[in-house]
Amino acid sequence: GPALAWRLALESWPYVVWESVDEGALRDAILLLRGWLASAARDPRAHGPTDPAQTSMRLLLQLPLRRLENSEDLLGPPVPAHVMAALALRRAEEVAAEVAGLRAENAALRGEVSRLAADVRRNS
Repeated sequence: GPALAWRLALESWPYVVWESVDEGALRDAILLLRGWLASAARDPRAHGPTDPAQTSMRLLLQLPLRRLENSEDLLGPPVPAHVMAALALRRAEEVAAEVAGLRAENAALRGEVSRLAADVRRNS
């Protein structure tokens, strides 16, 4: 039943190299989770002790959602709002790390340009 499906997903999901699957497979995984969440909303008892919202968040956080152009559309209801918030926070953290890396690279390049400019002035 549904409880077994959630448990199997939790056990097997980490073994999938999600970064290498195509966009269609990512969409299918999201649609599968949405279907399970909709089923859980209709019949919560069928899902046993599993918390579908928490479980779906754990599974969704493993997906490279940034690769999908319209992941927000795919992640609409029945995906709970707190799952969306967690995903947005993760994306914000990824962007902040990327910006920090770009700033460091920019500083290094500015230093290199300054050194080159000084060399040109010295050799002129």
